[in-house]
Amino acid sequence: MLRKLYAVDDSPEPESFITVSHHPHIRVLDRDTWQETWAWNKFETNVIEDAVYGYGIVVAVTREHLEWVKIADISKNKKLTKVNAPGLAREMETGGVMQNGTQIAVGSKHKLGLIDLETGRAIRSVETNPNDGRPNPAPSSITAVPGHPGLVIHMDGSGKAAVWDLNASNKDPIKVILGVEKNPMAPKFNPTNPNEFVCLSLDQVVKVYDFNRGRAIHTLDISKTHNPRAVSIYGNAVLQAVATGSGDMGVINLLDNNDVNEDVAQFSVHDRLEA
Repeated sequence: MLRKLYAVDDSPEPESFITVSHHPHIRVLDRDTWQETWAWNKFETNVIEDAVYGYGIVVAVTREHLEWVKIADISKNKKLTKVNAPGLAREMETGGVMQNGTQIAVGSKHKLGLIDLETGRAIRSVETNPNDGRPNPAPSSITAVPGHPGLVIHMDGSGKAAVWDLNASNKDPIKVILGVEKNPMAPKFNPTNPNEFVCLSLDQVVKVYDFNRGRAIHTLDISKTHNPRAVSIYGNAVLQAVATGSGDMGVINLLDNNDVNEDVAQFSVHDRLEA
């Protein structure tokens, strides 16, 4: 089942899209036909907490270790890299590849950490809510902020979206994004406007946000769809992946970011869609 949908690069017109499935299984889809151009499934683990893509790297996150591979190396049959993270052992539930392509931010209910992908060394570790006696909700995603080295958005199941600077020594987030729904999925930044990002919640709400202003600017109408599983934004186009409930088929809807009530096109893909 598909977990994530990504563009292969951050250009306004990416040549292909990447899907990362639960096993994890990587597929690359042609932008124009949505047909699979190649697939890869050589991760050592079948039990993962999360699978993420960013800056040319796919990473499988488990509680104990990370497994990662560069997309450019897959066609060369190079082996994946497996690293343990002793400073954050049993703490990893999700992650986000940093802009330099050599580090990943990982998170748990209690910690946010920065790990070197080559060595597994924990570069930074911070308590995400150290003075709050309430149980912390599980993190839902960690996303690097384009154009801001060290900044990540850490989202959890309660809808809290905190911006942390992992290059600084701050013990608190530098700001909080307002208007995020409960159970949010990973936000996706707009390559043509890096200040803008889109986020989907399990409550079937899609919102577009202004990062600098720290709040939602409008909501997209997806009331006609069921079981949305992922969204991405490119220019004025918003891609929404939807589970159909029929075998291994899924649907990708193309929405207009300038007209929140208009559906532009729809494509079928051969992969069941899962959050």
